[in-house]
Amino acid sequence: MPDLTIEIPNGSGDPSMPNADGLKIKVTAECKWCFSDSSGVFPTTGSNALPTTQSTLSAGWYGPYQPNPGVTGTVFFNTSDTDKTCLPEGLECTPRSITVT
Repeated sequence: MPDLTIEIPNGSGDPSMPNADGLKIKVTAECKWCFSDSSGVFPTTGSNALPTTQSTLSAGWYGPYQPNPGVTGTVFFNTSDTDKTCLPEGLECTPRSITVT
């Protein structure tokens, strides 16, 4: 299966991963990244963990990140200017989510 690609900070839509092997992040402009993964969809440590929340990401490609086997749920993510705090479900830019089924 192909990987799902999300584009930040200005991508649109809420992607779903029903047939995707992994997640790739395309960063088009430097931004601060944050996410909330209360279901534990993605690993929290190691090379397969999503970038740390509140990380400043430079333009480029990140991933692919594979979800934990058998885990489903919704991951909320967001971006903000690098000098502001990023809130996964807050008002900076446009909060978005990834649904893994």
